[in-house]
Amino acid sequence: MPQLTWLITGCSSGLGEHFVHQLLGRGDRVIATARNGASRLTSLKEAGAAILDLDVTAPQGELDGKIQEAIAIYGIIDVLVNNAGYIEAGMVEEAVLFQLGFFRTKVMDSGNVKAEAPSIDDYKELNTVVADFAGGMNGDQPGDPEKSVNIMIDVVKGEGVAAGKPMPERLPLGPDVLAKIRDKYTAYLEICKEWKIVIVSTDIKK
Repeated sequence: MPQLTWLITGCSSGLGEHFVHQLLGRGDRVIATARNGASRLTSLKEAGAAILDLDVTAPQGELDGKIQEAIAIYGIIDVLVNNAGYIEAGMVEEAVLFQLGFFRTKVMDSGNVKAEAPSIDDYKELNTVVADFAGGMNGDQPGDPEKSVNIMIDVVKGEGVAAGKPMPERLPLGPDVLAKIRDKYTAYLEICKEWKIVIVSTDIKK
């Protein structure tokens, strides 16, 4: 595949940072973004990435202006990677949603997990459970972020492990998320089996 130009959000750490390094290593061009990117992404700039300050929560008008800035850097954006809790990546007109398991990044660091006090007392216990889970999981996630990013790039480019395979609309990555998906759809199929007679009884009789 010819050289591609990638625009990647959330590059200050974690999966976004891995994307930048691996893509540069493959010879592609990268526009790395983050809030206060000029100060937070200096190491990526030194590695060869173009840097752009981008706050994905900014008003749409401001975001439109940033996209035009990004396009002006190389004259084109071939691939957009939306790295915001989940990963959506692909050619601008053909994206794939990656459903990720737990990967060992800084996403669960105390500085990144903001647990606001709930306004409803009944939710306080649940809030504590979620915060404790994040703290206990941090640093012990089973997934290797470098492996996951390598696979995601292969899928988008149709190379490596994805060579010869059609691009899926969704692709789970990680045995933990695969188990959850299997459980979910196995239960759904059981519902379809149990309720089949009712489900197929709704057509107009001829």
